[in-house]
Amino acid sequence: MSIINNQNAIKTFLDYNETVLACNYNLKFGGNEFLINNIENYMEYFNMDLPHEKRMAMMLRKLKDDYDEDHSIKMKKLHAETARKNYEKNKDKIKESQKVYYENNKDKIKKKDKEYREKNKEKLSKQHKEYYDNNKEKLSKQKKEYFEKKIKEKIQCDCGCIISKYNKLRHEKTVKHLSKINL
Repeated sequence: MSIINNQNAIKTFLDYNETVLACNYNLKFGGNEFLINNIENYMEYFNMDLPHEKRMAMMLRKLKDDYDEDHSIKMKKLHAETARKNYEKNKDKIKESQKVYYENNKDKIKKKDKEYREKNKEKLSKQHKEYYDNNKEKLSKQKKEYFEKKIKEKIQCDCGCIISKYNKLRHEKTVKHLSKINL
């Protein structure tokens, strides 16, 4: 049997009136249209040495499985899109309810987190080490910027001197500070 005869057999079997364009076929399962691309995937059923009815039943089973898989993927995408839209619409309510839940169950949540960290100590330390190894440059840059910001932050001490917040403790031990405070 040639491919042309196989395509004709498929058209006949699925009761199409020459609506085939570029090997794309529409089937109906449960009232939904299902587009079949690459009819070659189904040609194997016409080359089998089985009775016609059995071959067609196997092909329909494969078509239905393909449809179910395709439909499942579409439904997951639709569900994700709907959930995202609902979240955007109710963002403030959701955040407020999360905040209330956290306040009402603070001890329970902290206890659960602590148990998790104790139970997965090795796993978490391994993840931390991997993250540090993969992001050394980024982390060192952030650390450097943080300390530069801290050093540059100026405050006025009780003695009247303007010092960096980072060196406050060291300043409080100096003779200059102690003499001004004791006066």
